[in-house]
Amino acid sequence: MPGKTMAPEHGKLAPAAPPELAALIDRARLEWLAAQNEFNSVTEPDLVDHAIYAMHAAERRYVYLLRLAARLRQQAPEALTDTPVSRPASLPAGSG
Repeated sequence: MPGKTMAPEHGKLAPAAPPELAALIDRARLEWLAAQNEFNSVTEPDLVDHAIYAMHAAERRYVYLLRLAARLRQQAPEALTDTPVSRPASLPAGSG
């Protein structure tokens, strides 16, 4: 199916974010990947809309958590490292 999204490579979260947030981001990424896999494998027309909804919802949650982590990193610049926060392909580098 054309237009399917691919998950980004997952970078490590800088230590400025609480460990709980890092765990939430990891879980959200896995949920997004699972939703993408479901979308890629759905064959029933009645389930396509649900698969699209689930994939978009999981992606939005993942992006939200990444942006939250980026904001926390900005609030604690002394804790920054050169370890990147992963960014989905659909999120431009300057946004957030």
